[in-house]
Amino acid sequence: MYHSTSFKVRSKLDKADRHSVTTDGWTSLANESYISLTCHYINDEFKLESLVLQTKHMPQSHTAENLLSELETMIKFWNLDTNKKPCFLTDNAKNICKAVNLGNFPHIGCFAHTMNLAVNKALTLSELSSLMGKLHKLVGHFKHSTLESEALKAAEFKENIALLQVIQDGVTQWNSALHMIR
Repeated sequence: MYHSTSFKVRSKLDKADRHSVTTDGWTSLANESYISLTCHYINDEFKLESLVLQTKHMPQSHTAENLLSELETMIKFWNLDTNKKPCFLTDNAKNICKAVNLGNFPHIGCFAHTMNLAVNKALTLSELSSLMGKLHKLVGHFKHSTLESEALKAAEFKENIALLQVIQDGVTQWNSALHMIR
């Protein structure tokens, strides 16, 4: 099954003049480490195609050298090394940036990840940090008590206020802090 599918995908990829790839290392809920490779290209009808090519178990350390070895193996398997080298779009983690650099691949850092880093840094400023701490405590109060959450809804209804849903922010999504503030 895997081979017949891969041959069909390879024939699609071979038609594209250039490829852009995104990659990320991640950990499953079972605490197992993986690396994924997604390819992006413009097809014959000038439409953007994106295909998750491979997700591979990667139990070894995510050093730049190990990441590069895995990436080169995947790129070779999918024949992405036959034309010009694909351009990589990655987050700003030092290990993946170094891996792509060691492989002499064209590289673009992810704008959303860069923006997330900047916003998270700004949120550590004392003026904002104090406010965010108070909001975390307030949101946590309602998130951890269904009784208090129901009481909030009842009070909003009684005062004819639009029902709000408290949102806890997350470190990896800068806009979650914005949603929590709102």
